[in-house]
Amino acid sequence: MKNDDQPIGSAEAAKLLGIKRTTLYQWTSNKLIPFVRISRNLIKFRPVEIQALIEARHVPAIGTNSRKRQPPTRQAGKPEAKVPTEGAHGKAPAKSAREKPKDRALNEERKASLKKAMEYRAREYFKEKERRLRRARRKAAEDAIGKPDVYE
Repeated sequence: MKNDDQPIGSAEAAKLLGIKRTTLYQWTSNKLIPFVRISRNLIKFRPVEIQALIEARHVPAIGTNSRKRQPPTRQAGKPEAKVPTEGAHGKAPAKSAREKPKDRALNEERKASLKKAMEYRAREYFKEKERRLRRARRKAAEDAIGKPDVYE
C-alpha cells in the first residue's frame, strides 16, 4: 500500500475522482486541480490534495443542512410586521450613481481617440467598397465593348 505522501499517477487520480483521464488533463491545463510537474510530459498528484478537492466540492444532502429554515413566528390576530431589507434578495441596494473617474481629461481623450479610429475604419471600408464597385463597372464595360483581356 502506498504512503499518502507519495505522488500518484493520472490514472489513479482519475479513478479517485471518478472522472476520465482526459477530463483530468483538461483540469490540469486550466489549473483547476493541483498537480506536480515531474517533466514536460509527466505529471503526478498528491492524494492529500485530491482528497481536499473532493471535500471542498462536497455538497451536503438536504436533510443535513446546518441552516434549517425557521417557520414564521406570527401571533394570531396580529398582522405580520415587515422587516426592512437591505435590497432585493437581501443584497445591498444598488448605487444610484457610480463614481466618476478621477481623471476626466484622460477619459475624454480616450473617447476621442476611439471615435477617430472608428471614423477612420468606416472611411477605409467605404473607400474599398467604392474601389471594388469601380473595378466591377470597368470590367463590365470592357466585357460589353469586347476588349480582349490582357492577362489571358
